[in-house]
Amino acid sequence: MLNIITMITNPQNAYEKVFFVIIIIIFSTVLLRLITYTLKHLKRKTEIDMTLPYLIRDLLQYIIYFVAIILILDIYGINVQGILVSIGIVGIIIGFAAKDIISNFMSGMFLVTDKTIKVGDEIVVENVKGVVTDITFRKLTLLTADNVVVTVPNSLLSSKVYKNNTNEHTVKLTLPILINHSIDTEDFERKVIRECEKFDFVLNKKNNKLVILDINEFGVNGKLSIEITDKENMEKYRLIIANTARKVLNEMANKDNPKPDKIQ
Repeated sequence: MLNIITMITNPQNAYEKVFFVIIIIIFSTVLLRLITYTLKHLKRKTEIDMTLPYLIRDLLQYIIYFVAIILILDIYGINVQGILVSIGIVGIIIGFAAKDIISNFMSGMFLVTDKTIKVGDEIVVENVKGVVTDITFRKLTLLTADNVVVTVPNSLLSSKVYKNNTNEHTVKLTLPILINHSIDTEDFERKVIRECEKFDFVLNKKNNKLVILDINEFGVNGKLSIEITDKENMEKYRLIIANTARKVLNEMANKDNPKPDKIQ
């Protein structure tokens, strides 16, 4: 046991050093993939704004790379402290060489604090329009209507005028609806919104909801509020949403009150 601890803390021969370098690389790779998987799972299962998680992922990647490099250098007996001092001495030179990287990093910080752009927004910059799919400290990624991936340095957003079209595409469609007393309103809201969000023209899932207006002897009066893409097709979309709501109501009513079997 003591031999194993000694080998881990102070590898002696070349084989032990190579072995622990490989272990560090494997561990770093697994950790990075775990972070990526966690974010994908978070995006798929929740409706939170992914801008900050993506930036945190970017920062963790840099930290993991830095720690891995320091550990590998230490295994081979390279004076890490001396290197760090040297970095401090030539910091000005590196600053000039990496001014674009620093500019992109600072612009990424401002994107987080100002919240002018977030993942899911549609923006136009330098005559390129697309939906923001990823934001890091160095760049953000756009997906155009032609499914072309465009990378935009964060520094460009601080030096050029850009347009955020997201709010322009938000149109609220409201539909009055009467729900029978036998139907659970929360269950109906969950099912009808899930069905509505299958359509391409339905937008923000957070703002799609059922608002209860009043309750009377006929049932529960409510208002279905759904965000859609444009006003031009409002009536067409209203008909589709109405048919969807009626279908869900009928299915729930039939489930609660099944028809008796016919007597032969």
